[in-house]
Amino acid sequence: MRLKRFNDRFMCATTWCFQPSCNLHNFHFMYTDEEIKQIALSHQTWRHEIAQGSDIDVLIGYGNAKCWLLGKVMAVVGDKLQIEFQLSDPEYDKVVDRWSTKIAPAGKKSLAD
Repeated sequence: MRLKRFNDRFMCATTWCFQPSCNLHNFHFMYTDEEIKQIALSHQTWRHEIAQGSDIDVLIGYGNAKCWLLGKVMAVVGDKLQIEFQLSDPEYDKVVDRWSTKIAPAGKKSLAD
């Protein structure tokens, strides 16, 4: 019986924390999506330095068959990067966003694959 009362209290407290009117909820979620993106990516200065001719690792593949390849940035338009892979078919060349999770600094992921 004691365990059940603890669970009820725990669930009540947990539910309270996630209600939008709760101060704890407001503290954690008071940032806009743009501010959260800036905070999360501010330490990734290498992304700001990507320019035409830069080498970067790019995740390619379909379904469960994925791997990291070293690619060269052929063009930069805003935050869109045109990537060319030197040792693969042109069909794998792609456009990725500068802030995508599918890119990494050169050699960081491709050397492991």
